[in-house]
Amino acid sequence: MSGCAAGVPVLIGAATHRSPTPSPSATPSPEPVTFTVNGTVSVPSVDDIYTYDYDEPGRPCKSSDGYDDIEPGAQVTLTNASGAKVGIGNLGTGSSDDRDKATGSYDYCSYAWIITGVPDAPGLYSIHIGNAPRGEITYDRSDLIGIVELTIGD
Repeated sequence: MSGCAAGVPVLIGAATHRSPTPSPSATPSPEPVTFTVNGTVSVPSVDDIYTYDYDEPGRPCKSSDGYDDIEPGAQVTLTNASGAKVGIGNLGTGSSDDRDKATGSYDYCSYAWIITGVPDAPGLYSIHIGNAPRGEITYDRSDLIGIVELTIGD
């Protein structure tokens, strides 16, 4: 019996099978940590877009008297301490707000806004609303938790 040893076939030149060497598992990149900034801005000197008096909060309104750039869709820009833009949002629809105790009227127009996907880092952030050169308001990162309430004017 040629090619057999003790009843066991002998394979000559047979390839041996090796298990592939496991490659080191790729470590996934961590997702960037971001946060969301929610806020409102209130502006005095409003025009009620209807003919109602300011007799209750929540009535639709719009800004006027030098605040015409503060309107639905106006841009809200967030910059970091280096001055780089890190988030952009837009103003929502205005509603009458902040009852004036002396006159009994609602003489502010308040707009809500939201900026999502802001890179989370310690330090200072600045907010600019609209396109007029009114400057920016600066906050520490910890002050951007909750709702940021801004007032332009009086």
